[in-house]
Amino acid sequence: MTPTVQRPSAIGLIGLVVMAVYLWWRDLAWMAHMADALPILAGFPLFFFLRGPAKPSVESRVASAEGREFLTSPAIGLLSLGIGLVLGANFPLALGWTLLFFAWLAPSLDADSRRRTARLLPLLLLSFPWLLQDGERIGWWFRLSGAWATEHLFSLLGFAVERQGTLVLIQGIGIGVDAPCAGLNVLQSLLLAGTALAFVSPGGKRWRTVPLMVVLVGMAWLANVLRLLLLCFAALTYGIEFARGAFHTWGGLFALMLMFGLCAALFSREGPRRRESEAR
Repeated sequence: MTPTVQRPSAIGLIGLVVMAVYLWWRDLAWMAHMADALPILAGFPLFFFLRGPAKPSVESRVASAEGREFLTSPAIGLLSLGIGLVLGANFPLALGWTLLFFAWLAPSLDADSRRRTARLLPLLLLSFPWLLQDGERIGWWFRLSGAWATEHLFSLLGFAVERQGTLVLIQGIGIGVDAPCAGLNVLQSLLLAGTALAFVSPGGKRWRTVPLMVVLVGMAWLANVLRLLLLCFAALTYGIEFARGAFHTWGGLFALMLMFGLCAALFSREGPRRRESEAR
């Protein structure tokens, strides 16, 4: 008897697409930062491109995939959606959608394809603007910690520095680390780029999802602090108006490229170590 190849439900796909549109449009706070929010939509095509062709499953049930079988339960995704609706929080909604998508797709995949798909789920989670919608407190800490780091680094360089919250006075020039300087608007783009790079880099593939996210957030913070330092040097050298102009506008792109370079350097160093470990 020839086993039957399982195929995802077309009705389920339509439901997921409608739900994704709803999650983007239920809270339009991201529209105030549209230029920063729309690039995260690249997470959807990146997911399918990096996943590549998948082998269909001929199993009658979902097999264990390195402890990820709990992700294939629709109940987990529905619970997360319920929590998000009750709390009015967008992150649980995005997480619930991601888990429901995996629960819909996983039964049609073989074990190897399922493992590869599960590793790429953060790309889907990051493809919703929950950070711009819910991240006001996160943005505040990014701003405060960035101002604190700027204060201490310029003090070490011998400048006269004072700080009042997120306002840094350097040589008498006041530089406010306002919301656009928090780096929050481009944080999801940074995390998307880092996640994709980790998946394609030999060294990045050894990282598990949670430690990888922690490292990527740290790198995004470091890239943003370096951007703040450049803005401060520009203000001290060429004046505050120069720093507020095009130089500030291109700061987000600089942070993105800088973090991409940091990730590439880190993962390239991990590759040889992994090969040496496997050889031993």
